[in-house]
Amino acid sequence: MLCYVSLSIKVNGRHIQDIVGGQGIGFNFGRNEVIFSFGYPLNLDRGEVMQYCHAYTGAHQAGSGYHGQRLQCDMTGGSSGGPWLQLYNVGSGTGYVTSVNSFLLSGQSNAMHGPYFGEDARSLYDSAKK
Repeated sequence: MLCYVSLSIKVNGRHIQDIVGGQGIGFNFGRNEVIFSFGYPLNLDRGEVMQYCHAYTGAHQAGSGYHGQRLQCDMTGGSSGGPWLQLYNVGSGTGYVTSVNSFLLSGQSNAMHGPYFGEDARSLYDSAKK
């Protein structure tokens, strides 16, 4: 299911997203798909320039009950919270946010981890927009 994020901020009676644009949000997208990840990691240009990487994602389990995703990427600290976009269109700069840069694991270099936006994330999103 695809959803679009609606912002409640309005400018002259219009949603700000309608004026400046925005990304969609996607739930239950396929795994093992190409994802573009964006962020401002400290290890590249001292975090002063937005960076990106793209690769196929893979399912990842860690700890007790965590079932997220893993992406081969050389970004480190400072990139947290940056979006993972699927169906990313390089020309328009738009796609669907299906995860975010969340954490690195020691001993696993060049790997970013993020949550999977599945049914639980969709349910949370739906209840928050009411």
